[in-house]
Amino acid sequence: MLSTIGLVVNRSKKGAQEAVTRIKTILSSYNVTLIDDNSKVEESARDNQLDAIIVLGGDGTVLRTAAKFACYQVPILGVNIGKLGFITELVPEELKSALPEIIKGKFYIRERMMLKSFLLETKEKIVALNDITIDKGASARGIDIIIYVSDVFLGRYFADGIIVSTPTGSTAYSMAAGGAIVSPKLDAILVTAICPYAMAIRPIVVSATETVRIEYSSRDKPVCLNVDGVKMPDLKPKGSITIGCADKKALLISYHNRSFYEVLRRKLRWGCSPLENEGGDI
Repeated sequence: MLSTIGLVVNRSKKGAQEAVTRIKTILSSYNVTLIDDNSKVEESARDNQLDAIIVLGGDGTVLRTAAKFACYQVPILGVNIGKLGFITELVPEELKSALPEIIKGKFYIRERMMLKSFLLETKEKIVALNDITIDKGASARGIDIIIYVSDVFLGRYFADGIIVSTPTGSTAYSMAAGGAIVSPKLDAILVTAICPYAMAIRPIVVSATETVRIEYSSRDKPVCLNVDGVKMPDLKPKGSITIGCADKKALLISYHNRSFYEVLRRKLRWGCSPLENEGGDI
């Protein structure tokens, strides 16, 4: 039985306030304590006082919340009021029937591997559920990239950038750049080049026990760093970053217990004919 739940809301999304009202009504009827002040949600998680966090928003909101709270190992329930909702679990219309069952503990936990890195320039720790991307930004010229896997030289090429992603992130930017789709049940690190100027460069999947070091150079322009689609402070024109598997996993609440492959087909239309509509609504 869940007794204390935090609430994180992307209030810029249409329908956010209506969904918040629904959640408050349901939780109140089951005598569940709701914490909806952002600073208090984190404080409660830090003090081990939260049983779960409900996230109202799109995939981006879930990604940011999962990365932020993974260190506290609090399960996340994503409610989609965004567009695609690939990693969210519910839509607002399901709250009335599903949330009472979840309060009673009738749900599954899906563990998702995350990435970590440490920026020497800013002394900042980075955690990502989807991906960490280095690219040329607004510059018209690409960047030189050298890749090492567990300190073993892998290759060098000139490209618009590079994406290092988790299996969860394999259906995001990495997929759009031609990377493989990988089941989130696997622990692996995907490395996908962005528009490489080379015929021999292909996406590669390495073990989650290994690290990926990227040395980059853009002559005189700063290099852009993006974490789960969020732009970070620019990096110097020349430097390196090492990325590996995070110590903690994101915990996502699953109520429907849908197969990843079912979601892949329904949300991204994988393997479906352009003329096929069955099960393809987004």
